[in-house]
Amino acid sequence: MPRPALRTLVPYMLGVFIAGFLPIPLFWIWLAALICLCGAIGFSYLSKGDPRASKIGWVLLLGALCACGMFRLKVVLTSPITPDIYDHQVHFSGEMTYQPERGERWEAGYANGTLRLIETPDRTVDAKLLIRFREPIPLRYGDRIEVQGVLRRPNEQRNPGGFDYRSYLARRGVFGILYPNRGQEIVPTDRSGFPPLRWTEAVRRRVEAVIDNAYHENRTHAQVLKAMFLGLRNELSPDILEAFRNSGSIHILAVSGLHVGLIATVCFFAFTPAPESHRSVDNCRCGSLCLPRRFSPVGFSGVADGGHLSDFADYRAG
Repeated sequence: MPRPALRTLVPYMLGVFIAGFLPIPLFWIWLAALICLCGAIGFSYLSKGDPRASKIGWVLLLGALCACGMFRLKVVLTSPITPDIYDHQVHFSGEMTYQPERGERWEAGYANGTLRLIETPDRTVDAKLLIRFREPIPLRYGDRIEVQGVLRRPNEQRNPGGFDYRSYLARRGVFGILYPNRGQEIVPTDRSGFPPLRWTEAVRRRVEAVIDNAYHENRTHAQVLKAMFLGLRNELSPDILEAFRNSGSIHILAVSGLHVGLIATVCFFAFTPAPESHRSVDNCRCGSLCLPRRFSPVGFSGVADGGHLSDFADYRAG
């Protein structure tokens, strides 16, 4: 059976891989994607009864997907913050992004907003930052905050083959770490954000409340269940985490196969295809593959776990 999810994933990931090694300007990537897409649409109209035109249109469509992967990586790795802004006092105003692993009180969190230099108030930059609070504070997705502090650049790779923290954050669109000043009270104001993400936040909070109410007499059981179902490991004690590591079962607490199974169960009942058509299965595969991590109440990787859902859909259709 055709697998459109993997057919679209392979050229997209190939584009991401190519963009990581070749310094191609964004304009040429955008232009190549536009030409390939227009060519694919044009040949699709000429492909009626012409297999050769159909193949050319399919190749151009794959080329457009490859260019989209290149464009995505280039956009993510392009910092909007100039080097002269780092290591200076700045004022940040923005909203907290969706981070289900943070729990009730956040020691750090990602935020989208506007930076303004204290020395030159007229100079502003829109960016996504990692804010490291001096003490844990209660925050939710969409909370708007105002913080003043020092903006630092993330550390680069220190040893050959070591972990590159700057690249790790850059792949998430984060190009600076903000350290608030001492004695500053951070109080969230109004709450905004994308409505579907607010819904997933409410679902996750509801699941947390159900688990807490069911195991209110044994907090350890509640913490382990929330770690397994929601990926919340911040409430687990170091002894429990160490026990999982020593037993070789720490992967149970990671957002992986178990959570994919939960999503696949929903797909099993929601996308059952009619005997005469498999179109709904194809739509399910493409949708589950393209589903961003932030739209899932439990969170999962769209690249790795999307393939599992595609296999699951094949099994169900068969």
